Parts: sequence; structure tokens; C-alpha cells
Amino acid sequence: MPFLRALSKIGADQRQMLSCVHELSDDDLLHDLRSFEIVIDKTELNEICKRVFSVEELSASLIGERTAQRIEQADRDCIRLCLTELWSRWCADKPCVELLELSIRRGYDQLQPQDSADACRTWLDAWNIALALFDKAKIKSMAKFDKRFRTSPSLSDWVQDLDFYLLRAGHENNDFLRFRISLCEEMLKKLQFNRSGRNQDDTTGNWKKALAQSYFLVGETDTTDSLYAGWLEKDPLWGEGWIGWSDCYFFNDCNSTYLSRSEEILLHGFSFKGVRGLMDLLIRLTLTFEKQGKNEKALMLQKIISRKAST
Repeated sequence: MPFLRALSKIGADQRQMLSCVHELSDDDLLHDLRSFEIVIDKTELNEICKRVFSVEELSASLIGERTAQRIEQADRDCIRLCLTELWSRWCADKPCVELLELSIRRGYDQLQPQDSADACRTWLDAWNIALALFDKAKIKSMAKFDKRFRTSPSLSDWVQDLDFYLLRAGHENNDFLRFRISLCEEMLKKLQFNRSGRNQDDTTGNWKKALAQSYFLVGETDTTDSLYAGWLEKDPLWGEGWIGWSDCYFFNDCNSTYLSRSEEILLHGFSFKGVRGLMDLLIRLTLTFEKQGKNEKALMLQKIISRKAST
């Protein structure tokens, strides 16, 4: 009986089988596949992997309809495990949905309470696989990617975790902030092709803020200022934009000049009638006054906020 099928019969779970399959030789994997009437070599696999996007599609093309009707689900899983491992060994230059998911899961397994560097390195490989799938499938938008491939987790959900942990790792190593910059720029390109809407606008705004923040943290403050100035010239009522710009200086108050700059930005945003998120802007301005010891101004704003909250 083929090795993986034997493991399945004795109740091995998916994680245990995945661990074992890495230890099998190429010949062992091919032997297991032949037990399911699948005969393939490296050249043929490479040719098929040029056309398909997943092991699921590869498996379907090799099994055929007649054989598929006779194969149990557990055996299908064995076939997919063998093919996934062979794809990673023989066709690593060709993107694959399952290899993307494996890299994402491996990254989650590597996360530590105070250290995300190893996970982020693994996720760099995962992101490169995702970008290759975008190109191979000629997909431009994030929404279409999620609809086409339905990864678990979805790419849209995972990149938010990737962004968070890159920022954390970036506090120790600027290389991760540079990767975060690249991620943000790519995400903003992908989001351009999504349908518009409030949620879409919020998501785009968050990636803009992450991009500008990353430039600030690597010391390119002029780039941060230039980005926000351009975005807010087009949409001066974007309250979260004024706050995000101000926060770059507020949370990096290495000197009083930074706090003054934070206050200046918020006051500029406050000057636009109809600015969105006015209350949030006022609260941040109050904190800026307090941090500078401008207690009278802070108290005045607190009274304004209280009156607005009660109406």
C-alpha cells in the first residue's frame, strides 16, 4: 500500500501527512501517484503547470473523469499532497495557489509574541507567489483575485496581518519597512481596479497612511510630506488623512519641532469646512495641545467636544 494512503488509513491528520510528504523522495512520490493510475515525469509536469494555477486543477487534469468517480476523498487528498510536493520541487518558478497558502500558514506558525521577523521573511516569499499569480492570471484587482482563487485566508485578509507584522519587525530592521513600502505601493495599484465605495475608500486610505508612515520611519520625512500634500490637495476633507499625517510627527516627538508640526497639520485640516471625522480630528488636536503643555487650549477643545457629543 502506498505510504501516504497507509498514513491516511491509520488516521493521520493533514498536518502530519504534510510533514511526512516532505521526507519522501521523488521516486516515492511518483510510486504513490502510480498507485492511483497517475503516471507523470518532470517535463510533463512543468508543461502542465504552465497552464494551471493550482494543484486542484493539476489533479483534475491528471485524474480524468472516469478515474475521479472511483477515487475516495482520502485518496484525492493523498494525490494532492504528492502533486503539491512535486510542484514545489520541480516547478518552483511557477506560481501555485496551494504553495501560496502553505507559505502563509508557515508564516503564522513562525510568529512569536515579541518577534515576527522569521514570519515576515516567509511571507515575503508568499507575497511574491501572489504577485506571480496576479501576472499569470492577468488579474489586476484584489477583489478579482479573491474571487478567482478563494485562498484561505483570503489574500485581502492576510495582507492586513502582513502589514501589521512588517511594521512591528520594522522597528528592529528597516529592511522590513522597505518591504512594507513595496507592499503598500502594490496594494494601492491593485485597489485602483476594485469597485468604488465607502469600504473601498477606507481601505485605500489605510494603505496610503501605512505607506506614508513607513517612509517617515525610514527617515524620508520629505516623501511623507509630499505624499500627504498631494493626497490632501485632491481631497482636503479627508480627516483621517490630516490625522495620519499629524500622527507621523506626534508619535515620533524627538523634539518640540515635531509636536509643533503635528499641531500645524491638524489646524490646517480643521480649517476646511465639512472635513470628515471632525470629532476625531478635534480629539487628536486636544492631545497635541496637552503634550505641549498648552493646557488652556486643550481644556477649551475638551469643552467643544463635550458639547458636540451631547447634541
